[in-house]
Amino acid sequence: MNIKSLRRIICRNKDNGVFFGSVSENEFFRVEGKQPNHIAIEKALIDIGGGSWEGFQFKETAIKLAGWVEGSDKAYSTNPYLAADTFNKIQLILLGTTSRSGILEELKVRK
Repeated sequence: MNIKSLRRIICRNKDNGVFFGSVSENEFFRVEGKQPNHIAIEKALIDIGGGSWEGFQFKETAIKLAGWVEGSDKAYSTNPYLAADTFNKIQLILLGTTSRSGILEELKVRK
């Protein structure tokens, strides 16, 4: 599936009510308006990971497995195409599962 197809997808997981729009590279430069979709995905990963530091570590692990190689100290705007691709991979996985182990397993398989 190419990036244009991914942008058309709206992620909806009926089990837990998680809703996301697809992530585009432009949202990493936006400073006003509606909350960017990648922020909602990050928040969901932190919540799924247990919240607090445990949730943050889970989010970091998931983002790294999804392809973000820049490290947590780099802004997503340093490589917006890779960041968008990373979050869209996670978004697609969240369609099928919201369990910690399920997300990590899917990311390892799709790597």
